[in-house]
Amino acid sequence: MPLASLIKLLSTTNAEDIRWKIAEILGKSDPGNPEAIAALIEIMSTTNDEDTRWKIAEILGKSDPGNPEAIAALIGILSAANDASTRWRVAEILGKIDPGNPEAIAALVRIMSTTNDEDTRLIVAESLDKLDPGNPEAIADLIKIISTTNGEDTRGIVADILNKIVENDQMPSVVSALQHFLCDKTRETNFDLYENSFKIIWNCAQNLPYPTFYQAWHHQLTTPHPEVPETTGVGSTPFTQSLNLADLPNILEARLVETQLIDSLQLICIDTSKFIDTHNPALEIYEQFLDQNCPQRPNGEPETLPQLKSYWNQLRRHSDKHPILIFYQDPTSPAAQGLSPTFLDALTRFDGTICLVTDSPHPPLQTFSPHDSDLLQSVVNWLKRVDLES
Repeated sequence: MPLASLIKLLSTTNAEDIRWKIAEILGKSDPGNPEAIAALIEIMSTTNDEDTRWKIAEILGKSDPGNPEAIAALIGILSAANDASTRWRVAEILGKIDPGNPEAIAALVRIMSTTNDEDTRLIVAESLDKLDPGNPEAIADLIKIISTTNGEDTRGIVADILNKIVENDQMPSVVSALQHFLCDKTRETNFDLYENSFKIIWNCAQNLPYPTFYQAWHHQLTTPHPEVPETTGVGSTPFTQSLNLADLPNILEARLVETQLIDSLQLICIDTSKFIDTHNPALEIYEQFLDQNCPQRPNGEPETLPQLKSYWNQLRRHSDKHPILIFYQDPTSPAAQGLSPTFLDALTRFDGTICLVTDSPHPPLQTFSPHDSDLLQSVVNWLKRVDLES
């Protein structure tokens, strides 16, 4: 049958099995033919049948790797699909047909950081392995998954992928981000997290000079240790800062354990990138309170900031420890956004100990810049002062 007739039949038939067969013929008989590719993309973009979508996507990937229109269509499907199997199939195809494509990488990172489906996370991570080894956003997201996932299989596979794609100059930052999980508390309460963090750090230790590893282990990413004066620090980079901010609650908790402040201070970290109502995030803040094991408000959920303030005051009065409220923004979140002046003005009227990690200081609230090369130590030093003064 002539090519034009096949394309016409592909566009007019509603029988999915016939579409599959025609698509396979087109993909094999004339790879790269622009009319055939356009027809395949049209079907892939308009059909409601998920199996047809990924089948045609697979054919496109084999017949014309790197075709920008096909890649754009795949990215569109990946972003819009609600079906987990479609997502991971398309992600897998993207990983094969166009390594290094920045739009594909951005789409995969976005899916990996927002999906709750463990299988999708794994396939996307494996696709990123093929697309762009060493991609800093992907590595930050992989570390976040290792830190937060409840799936032991997921954590183990992601750790293996991370060990394959992390580059030597990124290893010190990875060590610094995961080092706090190698403690007795993690080993006793979450051995899987402990074991996989050890696996990653051990891989880094085998590939780094000892002085560099020593500095990363002790969070000395800017100043060499006196015992190794001739080495150069690995430096605080946007990648390092991104890792630290993405995992800020866990890292600060580990530092409190190290400094024994855990006995007297209670950190409540609020990720502002999750806010939908930036002017009145009272309910969203309250939900993050509950996620950190704070008690429920006796008279129902707070719908306004004054109600949230009242709830905060109740926590302060009845807590055995000194509660500290820390607002930060996960830089790996696709919903990253600034803080509303309306919200900040209301926050200045809250009592107690509160700080912000933001580029926009708002006196009298304590503020730390997210770009501070020694952000973690600056926050810990402030916490020490708070503890001494309380």
